[in-house]
Amino acid sequence: MPPIDVVVCRGCCCGSPDKHPGTDHEGQVRQFEELVAATEGTRLVTSDCLGPCGRANVVVVRGRGVGPGGPRWFGFLHDRADVADLCSWISGLATAPARGPGSGPAPLPPVLDLLSIPAPGRRGR
Repeated sequence: MPPIDVVVCRGCCCGSPDKHPGTDHEGQVRQFEELVAATEGTRLVTSDCLGPCGRANVVVVRGRGVGPGGPRWFGFLHDRADVADLCSWISGLATAPARGPGSGPAPLPPVLDLLSIPAPGRRGR
């Protein structure tokens, strides 16, 4: 089964104490590290800038169970509880039975639906 990747942006704005001084950026990464350590089939990837800087802190979840529409993008992740909710959803994806073709993406809890952001468009078009 393909893994679930948790891509945590740590580019110019995400993870920046200058831009978001009240956010425990290192603590967020630790939360995701704990998720990956406890959840088989998940990987943590840290990335340079993913693009939607105005919506920092950004995390992208891609892989099994996310749905046919491709990766799910989340932004404005500043609160420890929001990151915990995201980790819980990802853990559910990893442990759920495979979703059949045409079943759509795994449903999001309301709080994560509020943090869901559109993927940035391709540049140069």
